[in-house]
Amino acid sequence: MRAAPGQRLQLRLLDVSLKEKDSHSCVGSVVVTERDNVLLKMCGESDTDIRLLSNKNTLKVRLSSDKTIILER
Repeated sequence: MRAAPGQRLQLRLLDVSLKEKDSHSCVGSVVVTERDNVLLKMCGESDTDIRLLSNKNTLKVRLSSDKTIILER
């Protein structure tokens, strides 16, 4: 994700579930990085808001499922 130079990005995740239904096994993960700094790496679930604010104008968001990349921006 990229904003105009001099701007920052805010990423908000709501009610995340990356686990198998009726199980505790993860079926996916989300990783958010800014340059080489990992801001978020999670598997499982969260029913609370997750808010991230970048220091620069780019963030890399990677969503994968069973070792297949679904989204990488």
